[in-house]
Amino acid sequence: MSEDAGRLVSEEEARPIAPPIAPRPGRQGLLAGADGYYRPDNQESILNEAVALCLAGPAGEKLMNYLKSITLNAVCGPNVNTNQLLHLEGQRFIVHVLLKRQELHQEGRLR
Repeated sequence: MSEDAGRLVSEEEARPIAPPIAPRPGRQGLLAGADGYYRPDNQESILNEAVALCLAGPAGEKLMNYLKSITLNAVCGPNVNTNQLLHLEGQRFIVHVLLKRQELHQEGRLR
Protein backbone atom coordinates (compact mmCIF):
# COMPACT_ATOMS: atom_id res chain seq x y z
CA MET A 1 0.00 0.00 0.00
CA SER A 2 1.26 3.52 -0.68
CA GLU A 3 2.50 6.01 1.93
CA ASP A 4 -0.77 7.98 1.67
CA ALA A 5 -2.77 5.01 2.98
CA GLY A 6 -2.98 6.37 6.52
CA ARG A 7 -4.54 9.63 5.37
CA LEU A 8 -7.60 8.96 3.28
CA VAL A 9 -9.42 12.26 2.83
CA SER A 10 -10.34 15.36 4.77
CA GLU A 11 -13.95 16.47 5.18
CA GLU A 12 -13.35 19.20 2.61
CA GLU A 13 -11.91 16.76 0.06
CA ALA A 14 -14.75 14.27 0.52
CA ARG A 15 -17.72 16.62 0.68
CA PRO A 16 -20.59 15.38 -1.49
CA ILE A 17 -21.29 17.40 -4.60
CA ALA A 18 -23.56 16.57 -7.51
CA PRO A 19 -21.68 14.98 -10.40
CA PRO A 20 -21.27 17.62 -13.11
CA ILE A 21 -22.17 16.88 -16.72
CA ALA A 22 -19.06 18.76 -17.86
CA PRO A 23 -15.91 19.62 -15.89
CA ARG A 24 -16.24 22.85 -13.93
CA PRO A 25 -13.48 25.19 -12.75
CA GLY A 26 -11.97 24.20 -9.43
CA ARG A 27 -12.50 20.48 -9.90
CA GLN A 28 -9.58 19.69 -12.17
CA GLY A 29 -7.91 16.49 -11.06
CA LEU A 30 -10.98 15.33 -9.14
CA LEU A 31 -13.28 12.56 -10.22
CA ALA A 32 -16.43 11.00 -8.86
CA GLY A 33 -15.57 7.67 -7.32
CA ALA A 34 -17.67 4.58 -6.85
CA ASP A 35 -19.50 6.31 -3.99
CA GLY A 36 -20.29 9.49 -5.92
CA TYR A 37 -17.87 11.68 -3.97
CA TYR A 38 -15.15 13.71 -5.69
CA ARG A 39 -11.58 13.01 -4.65
CA PRO A 40 -8.13 13.37 -6.17
CA ASP A 41 -7.02 10.38 -8.26
CA ASN A 42 -4.46 9.26 -5.68
CA GLN A 43 -7.15 9.12 -2.96
CA GLU A 44 -9.45 7.03 -5.18
CA SER A 45 -6.56 4.65 -5.82
CA ILE A 46 -5.85 4.36 -2.09
CA LEU A 47 -9.50 3.61 -1.28
CA ASN A 48 -9.84 1.06 -4.08
CA GLU A 49 -6.67 -0.69 -2.96
CA ALA A 50 -7.75 -0.71 0.70
CA VAL A 51 -11.11 -2.28 -0.14
CA ALA A 52 -9.50 -4.86 -2.44
CA LEU A 53 -7.00 -5.84 0.26
CA CYS A 54 -9.73 -6.20 2.89
CA LEU A 55 -11.84 -8.36 0.60
CA ALA A 56 -8.96 -10.50 -0.70
CA GLY A 57 -8.72 -14.17 0.16
CA PRO A 58 -11.19 -16.65 1.61
CA ALA A 59 -12.23 -14.45 4.54
CA GLY A 60 -13.05 -11.52 2.25
CA GLU A 61 -15.01 -13.80 -0.06
CA LYS A 62 -17.00 -15.19 2.88
CA LEU A 63 -17.72 -11.66 4.10
CA MET A 64 -18.95 -10.49 0.70
CA ASN A 65 -21.12 -13.59 0.28
CA TYR A 66 -22.67 -12.85 3.67
CA LEU A 67 -23.23 -9.16 2.86
CA LYS A 68 -24.79 -10.06 -0.50
CA SER A 69 -27.09 -12.59 1.16
CA ILE A 70 -28.53 -10.00 3.57
CA THR A 71 -28.70 -7.13 1.07
CA LEU A 72 -28.56 -7.79 -2.67
CA ASN A 73 -30.30 -11.16 -2.46
CA ALA A 74 -32.89 -10.07 0.12
CA VAL A 75 -36.46 -9.85 -1.12
CA CYS A 76 -39.06 -7.66 0.57
CA GLY A 77 -42.65 -8.77 0.81
CA PRO A 78 -45.71 -6.63 0.15
CA ASN A 79 -45.94 -5.61 3.81
CA VAL A 80 -42.57 -3.83 3.94
CA ASN A 81 -42.82 -0.22 5.06
CA THR A 82 -40.99 2.72 3.50
CA ASN A 83 -38.39 2.99 6.25
CA GLN A 84 -37.47 -0.69 6.01
CA LEU A 85 -37.16 -0.45 2.24
CA LEU A 86 -35.02 2.70 2.38
CA HIS A 87 -32.78 1.09 5.00
CA LEU A 88 -32.28 -1.98 2.81
CA GLU A 89 -31.52 0.17 -0.23
CA GLY A 90 -28.87 2.05 1.75
CA GLN A 91 -27.27 -1.24 2.73
CA ARG A 92 -27.35 -2.38 -0.90
CA PHE A 93 -25.64 0.83 -1.97
CA ILE A 94 -22.76 0.24 0.45
CA VAL A 95 -22.30 -3.35 -0.77
CA HIS A 96 -22.27 -2.14 -4.38
CA VAL A 97 -19.65 0.50 -3.53
CA LEU A 98 -17.41 -2.17 -1.99
CA LEU A 99 -17.85 -4.48 -4.99
CA LYS A 100 -17.17 -1.64 -7.44
CA ARG A 101 -14.03 -0.49 -5.62
CA GLN A 102 -12.75 -4.07 -5.58
CA GLU A 103 -13.46 -4.40 -9.31
CA LEU A 104 -11.81 -1.07 -10.14
CA HIS A 105 -8.66 -2.02 -8.24
CA GLN A 106 -8.45 -5.41 -9.95
CA GLU A 107 -8.80 -3.74 -13.35
CA GLY A 108 -6.33 -0.98 -12.49
CA ARG A 109 -8.91 1.74 -13.12
CA LEU A 110 -9.98 4.66 -10.92
CA ARG A 111 -13.59 4.74 -12.06
